[in-house]
Amino acid sequence: MKRLFPLFFLIAFPAVYATAQQIAVVNGAGSTSVYYTLDEAISGADAGSTVYIPGGGFKISDGTKINKKLTLIGIGHKPNTDNADGNTTISGNVNFTAGSDGSAIMGVYMPNDINIAQDGKVKNILVRYCNANSIQVKNDSCTGIFVNQNYLRSSSSFGGSNATVTNNIMHSISNLTGGVVNNNIMNDLSYQGYHVYEKYSINSVKNSTVKDNVCRYGSRDCSGTFFENNQEGDLKSFFVAANGVTPDSDFHFSDTFEGNTDCGVYAGTGFSDDCLPPLPRIVSKSIAEQTDAQGKLKVQVTVKTR
Repeated sequence: MKRLFPLFFLIAFPAVYATAQQIAVVNGAGSTSVYYTLDEAISGADAGSTVYIPGGGFKISDGTKINKKLTLIGIGHKPNTDNADGNTTISGNVNFTAGSDGSAIMGVYMPNDINIAQDGKVKNILVRYCNANSIQVKNDSCTGIFVNQNYLRSSSSFGGSNATVTNNIMHSISNLTGGVVNNNIMNDLSYQGYHVYEKYSINSVKNSTVKDNVCRYGSRDCSGTFFENNQEGDLKSFFVAANGVTPDSDFHFSDTFEGNTDCGVYAGTGFSDDCLPPLPRIVSKSIAEQTDAQGKLKVQVTVKTR
C-alpha cells in the first residue's frame, strides 16, 4: 500500500544545511551518524550498519573497500522516478572484499562495476534494483551471491562461483558453476569464437540451471547444465521496444510475438519496472528561500512509501 506523509517542520540551522546531500548511517542499535562523502560513510560505519544514500552524485575512491557487513541503499536509478531528489549515482567501482559477508547494495546507478572478492572468500552478497556496468566476481570460493532485478550493461562474470542470477536485464553472462540463471534477458554476447558467426550470450556456465531466459545469442562450454524453456533470437522482434540494456526499453512481449511467453524478466519471481528499494521517497518538497526573523527555515516535505 502506498501512503503519503506530509511533513511540516522548522529547522533552526543556517540555510546552507537545507540543501546539502547528507549520507545517513544507521547502526544495528538504531543510532544515526551523518556524513558528506561516501568514502567517509563506509569508513565510519560499524559492521551491520545501513548506509542511506540520497539523490545526487557520489564518488567512491579506488582505495575504499567494503570489508565489513554493510547495506548500501540509494533512492533508485531511473531518471523518471517520482522522487523529488532524482536518482542516486555512485561513480567509481564498488568493491566488496574479505569481511563483507552479508552485505547488499540496492537502488543506485553506477557508471562502473561492482567487484566481489578481489582478495579472498566473500559470501552472501545481494545486488538488487541497480543499474551498473557489470558485476565481476573474482574467485570461485564465493557462495550465496544473489543478483536480482538489475540492469547490467556489460558482460558479467562470476568467477566460477555458484551465484543465483534472476530477472535481470543484462548484456551477457559467463563463468558460473553450480548456479542458477533464470528469467533474464541477455541482449549481447559474452564470447565470440574464431568465426564471426560464433556468438554466445552464455559462456562457461557449468553444472547449473539455465531456465526461462531470452537471449540474443546461444550458449557454449556449458557441460552439466540443465537448460529449459530458453529462447534465442532477434530481441527486437520479441519485445515492444528492445533498445538495449536501458530503462528506455520495454521488455514486455509484443502483441505480434508468437513464441512462448512463459519466460523473460516478468515471469518467475517478476521484475519491478520502478526498481525502487524498500524505503520512503520524497515526492515533493518546498524550502523557503530564507530564514524567518528567528533564524528558522521553513521546510515542507511529502514522503511516499511502497
